Amino acid sequence: MNTRVLIRKMCVCAILAALSFVLALLAKTIFGPGPYRLTFENMPIFIASFAYGPVMGAVVAILADIFSCINTGMTPIPLVTVGAVVLAISSGLVYRLCAKMKFVFKLAISVSVGHILGSMLLKTLGLYQFYGSAVLFRIPIYIVVIILEFTLLYLLFKRRSMRDLVKSVGGDLKYED
Repeated sequence: MNTRVLIRKMCVCAILAALSFVLALLAKTIFGPGPYRLTFENMPIFIASFAYGPVMGAVVAILADIFSCINTGMTPIPLVTVGAVVLAISSGLVYRLCAKMKFVFKLAISVSVGHILGSMLLKTLGLYQFYGSAVLFRIPIYIVVIILEFTLLYLLFKRRSMRDLVKSVGGDLKYED
């Protein structure tokens, strides 16, 4: 791989990790700390996973989690970090495995699988260890988050300018309507 392209991808992924952190911080500011909040912090992780592959998505997820822990002064909750990584890897793999599907279906399945495995199962289990049984209310919240993030990602990826921007930095977002 061309060194320039790799450096560009790394820079974009660093920006996406920072964006994920800022979205999480914004949600914490609006809804307060704790397990219940409507947040779109996973959107940059999905973008990295779809455009640059599951490994780059996982890197974005880990960086965003580390930034969040440093900012709050909390030690990382391993299962929450693993949940973010699983969200990135599973959604990125499903996105690539569904390559021949219509874009809207491929995106819906990828976002759903990522959130079900990463957010609804693993992150909820990790937060359960920290907060107790009250975190089970996260599951209905994440059903709403899946729908909203899918819609926002679809509208974003539908724009040719977004696909051109990703392509200019070595990524690939194949959009077929």
